[in-house]
Amino acid sequence: MALYLGNAMYIHASGMVRINSMLPGPDYADWETRAFVAAKRFISTTTQSGITPVGVHPYYNPQ
Repeated sequence: MALYLGNAMYIHASGMVRINSMLPGPDYADWETRAFVAAKRFISTTTQSGITPVGVHPYYNPQ
């Protein structure tokens, strides 16, 4: 499981939490990139019905 951070960077936990790049460079991990299987965008916008931004959700911001 990994989360895309933007600019070809992603954060993942494979033993330890790490940030790597999908592009060759200082943070590139060849094995991690070759092990990549698929990607999915779950939430594309916060204006869709039923989606509450974390900053205003009562669990994270109790009144």
